[in-house]
Amino acid sequence: MNNQDRKSKKTLIRTSQLEKKKNGKE
Repeated sequence: MNNQDRKSKKTLIRTSQLEKKKNGKE
């Protein structure tokens, strides 16, 4: 369970960074 939570956090951060890049480009 702890491992999955960590993976979720990593994915969330990655998505956040991707959206930041998108917003920065637009």
